[in-house]
Amino acid sequence: MHFDSHFPTTTALPLSIRLDVVAAREALGRHLRDFISTAPLPRPEGERPPALALRVSPGLGKTQTALRVIAEHGPQLLARGNVLVHVPTLELAEEAQAEFAKIAPHLPSAVIRGRSAARPDREGPMCERHDLASRLAKLTPFVSRALCADEEGNRAPCFDGCPYLAQRTVPGARVLFLSHAYLLLDPPIDREVKVALRVIDEACWQELARPWAISADQFLTASARIARQDEFALSLRARSATLLALQQGLPVRAHLSDAGIDAEALERLAKIEARGRDAIQVHPEMPDTQIRQCIQDFDRGAWLASGFRESLFRELAAGEGPTCERLTLARRLPGDPGGQAIRLHPLRELPDDAPILMLDASADPRIIERIVPQARFVRIDAPPRAHVVQATDVVVSNAWLLRHTNADAHRERIARIIRREVARAEGGGVLVVATQSVLRALHADAGRPDLPDEALDLPLHGASPRWFGPRMRGLNKFSAFATAILIGRMQPPADEIEARGRALFGDDGDPLIPAPESGLVKTPSERIMARGAPRPATVQTHPDPRFASVLRQMREESSLQAVARLRLMSPDRPKRVVLLGSLPLDDLPVDEITCTEALAEGIDGVESKGDLHAWRRLEAALQAPTGGAISGARLTAAGLAEDLPAGGMTASAAKEFRRGRTSADMHALVHRIARANRWPCTSLELSSPRNGGHPTPAVVFTPARQALSAAASLWPTRAATVVQVPEP
Repeated sequence: MHFDSHFPTTTALPLSIRLDVVAAREALGRHLRDFISTAPLPRPEGERPPALALRVSPGLGKTQTALRVIAEHGPQLLARGNVLVHVPTLELAEEAQAEFAKIAPHLPSAVIRGRSAARPDREGPMCERHDLASRLAKLTPFVSRALCADEEGNRAPCFDGCPYLAQRTVPGARVLFLSHAYLLLDPPIDREVKVALRVIDEACWQELARPWAISADQFLTASARIARQDEFALSLRARSATLLALQQGLPVRAHLSDAGIDAEALERLAKIEARGRDAIQVHPEMPDTQIRQCIQDFDRGAWLASGFRESLFRELAAGEGPTCERLTLARRLPGDPGGQAIRLHPLRELPDDAPILMLDASADPRIIERIVPQARFVRIDAPPRAHVVQATDVVVSNAWLLRHTNADAHRERIARIIRREVARAEGGGVLVVATQSVLRALHADAGRPDLPDEALDLPLHGASPRWFGPRMRGLNKFSAFATAILIGRMQPPADEIEARGRALFGDDGDPLIPAPESGLVKTPSERIMARGAPRPATVQTHPDPRFASVLRQMREESSLQAVARLRLMSPDRPKRVVLLGSLPLDDLPVDEITCTEALAEGIDGVESKGDLHAWRRLEAALQAPTGGAISGARLTAAGLAEDLPAGGMTASAAKEFRRGRTSADMHALVHRIARANRWPCTSLELSSPRNGGHPTPAVVFTPARQALSAAASLWPTRAATVVQVPEP
């Protein structure tokens, strides 16, 4: 792989291995064994734990292979501490733990569940007060002390026998499966047991790069607990100078320095905010009603604003250079009709207490370098096995399907495509992936208006719908499906891309380049074809390659992750992928370019509306006047006019139809029409024994064994030879 000048030169170049499926799986196992067998070994004092990031083609079995290797080295790993396996959701954690228990029943393992999660017996939530815990989590850093048991020995009525707290009392090292949320939270486990290995399955960077915003008014409002006059004055000067710099586009750190506020002063301000912020005062023995009243009476806005100011001052104090790329000014907060908002773009750090193994089918080396700087990056590629059809005639966007003048007709065309693909799959299962708003509209068209988000996966025209996003990652329930249909793609606005990107790249030294006011820019690209040279394409992207990396993660990789649910590495049946939209996907070579109208009509091999028009015209000519296929036809302009007069093929019309189409094109078009109508079809070349010259392309609608006799009957003065037409 090649990296431009924006990529940090300190990062090791990734190792890319492009192999067949068997060799790729062997390489995956080798890299995992090498790392897992050596990573937990003792290391010199102060040295960062090692890390390995594996980008592995979806369907190679990265999770199962990792679990088998962990099982192989389980005794050695558990002798040093817990093995924590982080996956996107609790559901996936349960699946992975069940798989591991089959592989290594002799090794202790468990799923770690949050307070609101269902108990293993499904007889209620893990915590009886989970609703209160969820609200208190934003108002105090010590939820368990406030709600379960405090340092004075006060205990909640539900403390004894609590399934959530019981997770902390299980002794000894185990292989623990838990969600990505616990990358930033303390899991309910025995904290005396060290961590021997931390596995992060699937991308976690969006959990770490969440922007935070408050209104400018909240930022300027001082904490009521700042009693000392000098501290109050320093805080006011810092807050005013920061806002002024953002409003006038000045370098923030340089402007603060000019105001006499250096890094030491900023650290002091962060401590002032922390000291002057009181958590909510509740204790475990309080009745639930009283706790709810305390939450209602608590000044949540002041608490959050103070926490924001503390984080902002620490960010400014820790950074280098005159400006701060992780601090921006927004026009307003979501839901706020006016005013300005200050946005902080922090990058939350992963725990650095153990070796880290990252398994991600869409890992990007730029992003990996930001969240795990010491990681070695390895890419293992294997080609997917599927027939990929892409309709490129329109940009299938939310606007085209929801707000366009003909949006209703566009959605009806999409519904016809879904129904045809379901029929074509013959019970094999069809996965449909779109944005939530598009799925909601398609359900409404089908007679289900106003569906809540949790019901959008109800069957749609016989298909199983899902929506783009992180929750598609790692799902195995569609591995036996025959077809996947992607309707459009995720298309985050430039502002959202930059909000995430500032967290990741805001301190890499080079100024970030924002998108123009018009948004993303059109850039020449290529569409990779399964056979033949790449086709030219155009894609909207971000002008800054670092932001472009974020966009690819949110858009292209989201589409690839959706397709990957069919497990295309070694399918046990033919698989079909239908991409509705012009977005090129580098890692998914396209077999067939088509248009949406052709797909809706069930016509293969038609690239454009012009080709579809030609298909319809030639099909009509071949069927006239009897409504069934004629015996045969020559495929030159003169031959079409002579053999298909009833179908409107006049001499001028036939000449115009034939213009720009080679004999191979004509043979291919007729064979596609024949297959669609289930006609037998054989291609021929006709030659004249006396006159010589180029042979004439022709077809007869008979099996090959009868083709020569049919040709002799139709064109008695010509000698016929059967020719093979390549499959499209």
